[in-house]
Amino acid sequence: MAILKIKYKKLNTQIKNKKYLIFNMYILSLIYYLLYFYATPNIFFIFFSYLPETIFIIFRLLICRFDLLERRCLR
Repeated sequence: MAILKIKYKKLNTQIKNKKYLIFNMYILSLIYYLLYFYATPNIFFIFFSYLPETIFIIFRLLICRFDLLERRCLR
């Protein structure tokens, strides 16, 4: 039982670290957008039309992947 508890704690910490990583990536991307907007406002509209969609799709995929990992860990 003690070994199982230790393994469960390790899995929980790994999942928390991954969620924290996703959150950090999200904040960094927002900062990047703000900096880009203030640096070049004319090109921003072209840039904004393509990139945010792809970034949010990637974030959704990552979040779904980690949710699946959590469900597997809980089983």
